[in-house]
Amino acid sequence: MAHVFLISSKTDTATEAWSAYRCIYAEIEHKGRVYILNSAKWYEIVKGFADQINEGYSQMEESTVTLIDYSHADEGAYNKAAAAAIPSSCCMDRELVSHGGGQSKIEFCDIYDATPKRLIHVKHYGGSSHLSHLFSQGAVSGELFVADSAFREKLNDKLPAGHKLAHPESRPNAGDYEIVFGVISNSLKPLDIPFFSKVSLKNAKRRLAGYGYQKITLKKIQQHQGEAAAEVVSAVGATAQ
Repeated sequence: MAHVFLISSKTDTATEAWSAYRCIYAEIEHKGRVYILNSAKWYEIVKGFADQINEGYSQMEESTVTLIDYSHADEGAYNKAAAAAIPSSCCMDRELVSHGGGQSKIEFCDIYDATPKRLIHVKHYGGSSHLSHLFSQGAVSGELFVADSAFREKLNDKLPAGHKLAHPESRPNAGDYEIVFGVISNSLKPLDIPFFSKVSLKNAKRRLAGYGYQKITLKKIQQHQGEAAAEVVSAVGATAQ
């Protein structure tokens, strides 16, 4: 059986290995039924549920925000450049808000656009867990932003001058804000994501709508093939170290 190896950049030796089969993700429709291969396990999805999820995804609105193409060393560098290209925005990537007790830290968003009001969350295309984290992050921060004045007070300390909330003690109108999920992809096709990620997106959208958000959108961020290949090599080396 073929294997995929993680090679240390320091020792040039294999530190971890997985079967190639475990690394394959597939969605197959056969005789009217939907099957998914994920982490070497096959799942059969009830057709009615699959149709419901796929239909909901097809109805997701695309954001009109203009985001530059990805040609950067990592997401942090991209978020800074993308925010700089939007006159009314600021980069909030890694500006974590300690809230909820213990070691809990919340990232408000990656890019905050004040005019119009947009909370932009950015993540590379990846497996179901990777994208599900993106959608969960957006749902949690969106809920706290509307429902928790203590969170808004702490957030205001992180926001730069010119972007601070005028009245953090007052509940904002969620309907005034757009939640944008930006997915970096090197595919030239329209953005599609794994089925389980579509389920997570649907759940996040329902949670946010419950707090009054009316505009929850997707945005594909184009990454060119050359940069994608270089980043994979870089990421593997960094992980091995």
